[in-house]
Amino acid sequence: MTGVAVLLLGVLGVLGNSGREIAEVLRGRIRLCLEVLIPSLFACMAAANLLQQSGGAQILGRQCARFFRKSGWSASFLGVFVISQLAGYPVGIILLRRLVRAGEISIADAQRLSAVCFGGGPSFSVGLAGAQLFGDVRIGWYLWGCGVLANLCFARRIRPKYRDAPQESEVTDCRVDALILTESVAGAVRSLVGICGVVLLFGVLTWMLEWVGIIPMLCGIGTIFRVPKHQTAAFFAVLLDITQLSGFCRSGIPAQAAIPLTTFFLSFGGICVCMQCKALGGEIVSWKRLIGIRILVGILAAGFSVVPMLWDSEIYVHSVFFSFEHSV
Repeated sequence: MTGVAVLLLGVLGVLGNSGREIAEVLRGRIRLCLEVLIPSLFACMAAANLLQQSGGAQILGRQCARFFRKSGWSASFLGVFVISQLAGYPVGIILLRRLVRAGEISIADAQRLSAVCFGGGPSFSVGLAGAQLFGDVRIGWYLWGCGVLANLCFARRIRPKYRDAPQESEVTDCRVDALILTESVAGAVRSLVGICGVVLLFGVLTWMLEWVGIIPMLCGIGTIFRVPKHQTAAFFAVLLDITQLSGFCRSGIPAQAAIPLTTFFLSFGGICVCMQCKALGGEIVSWKRLIGIRILVGILAAGFSVVPMLWDSEIYVHSVFFSFEHSV
């Protein structure tokens, strides 16, 4: 414990002596939150909250249950799973935590399910990767579809029991009033504050890793495999924080590697997103389980993304990578 205290005091000293550099890092992160994260996440998070609190999520899940009769999933969970694929990274965790508090799902099952109620959603895959980086929203939808398919494959292996949770309440009608609408918006704002806080923290953390020489050391290791230092640095930056995806895609990476790697990063989410989920999910998120499963899901999604290239590499390269090569 004494060693940890000394380390934290040392970090405080370094940060206090580097106020100008830290301020510049945080200004960039604040711009990122204001220009990218909040515009892309707020509407989806508010809509997801509204769907759950109005009963729409359970009705949606009941319709999906017709296709998953043998899975053992409840209508409430199915609704959360569908919404999580559409709304973005931390939304599924937030909705699962509400199910736990409502007594409709056990904490143990929520821990297992939280690893698959996870994904970039169209806001990241289509809005950021497809439209802004690859220059074609069709590529974004393609990446998003690979991620959803990988999540679905893992979700099919989970058999929730709900042993220590009471029977879920039956919702027959979707009801929206002023209180539900206001609480949905307020909940989205509270979640965004937590998300932006973690993004700011990771800006400082990345600066610290570079200051102590860890990132330069890793970049040196990359040269052993003939990977340029700037590409290795961009790789580790996006591995830590998915918001740095644009820098990675524009680092000169070959087009044939861009699609599977981008698909992996979007499915994995980065350490920053996993920490956001832990902060927002609390006891329902198992850190080791989340990291481990998301790495596996990311690898599977990346595998799905190269299937068309294996089918017909010439058509794949000319149709999918054309926009990428002209936008980077």
